[in-house]
Amino acid sequence: MCSIGVGTGNGTLQVTQATLNGLANFTTLGIGTGDAATGLVTINGAVTLHTTTGFGGKGDGASVVLGSQAAITTTAADGSGIGFFSGSGGSFTQNRLQVGIRCPITNSFSVRPYYLVQSVNQPDGWDTNEIFGISLGLKVPSKNK
Repeated sequence: MCSIGVGTGNGTLQVTQATLNGLANFTTLGIGTGDAATGLVTINGAVTLHTTTGFGGKGDGASVVLGSQAAITTTAADGSGIGFFSGSGGSFTQNRLQVGIRCPITNSFSVRPYYLVQSVNQPDGWDTNEIFGISLGLKVPSKNK
């Protein structure tokens, strides 16, 4: 069975952000297969999707893992989606949804209030946390040579 790493996730096949950028003009993107060839799909790090994207496989034990640093965003058009699929006996280890808005204060500084719901699959059931947070963005001007 093939394992797939997306972003900085581990896998025998690596799907980097550069690969995702290169596939931006497709209407849909499937990472994994509909047969027994795909096992584990691990997504970690910052991943930006540009089109409707599905992750996972349909084989026995096929699973999707969101790593602790997974941050999935999209630039896809309205009506696009993100799907996660597991085969029989497969599982998801973590579900996370984050919604926020960027509020520019100046040309080089912005504030991003957000709401995050994160559920982690524990042996005794799902552990869910709800978080209201704020992140700060600073754009550092580059020096011209």
